[in-house]
Amino acid sequence: MRIKFIGDDDNVLRCSAEGDITQDALSSAREMFADTFGDAVYGRKVTLSLAETGFVDSSGVGWLLRCHKRFQESGGALAIHSVQPMVTQVFNMLKLNQVLMLAKDDNVAREKLAAGGQAV
Repeated sequence: MRIKFIGDDDNVLRCSAEGDITQDALSSAREMFADTFGDAVYGRKVTLSLAETGFVDSSGVGWLLRCHKRFQESGGALAIHSVQPMVTQVFNMLKLNQVLMLAKDDNVAREKLAAGGQAV
């Protein structure tokens, strides 16, 4: 798995996860956002597309939760969107919609970020 830059507009950094988010994929780099965009990324509003992610294991869920927490603690926000059906099932089962900012697509993710994380 790697984080790919998509764009940077309206004060929102847009990126995507390419590949499955698993223990094996995360073993080489736990700080993928900082490694890709620098430590200041956590103070920004960021959208993360999971359109190219077909599977997330427990390590991947833990990584997403740690990222979410780090963004919050640094004054930023992470909105996750375009989640594949199998990953959506995992998120629903774990009730991650109550913790993570999830959206159906990039436009809704940016609206949620603009609204301060409120439902749109």
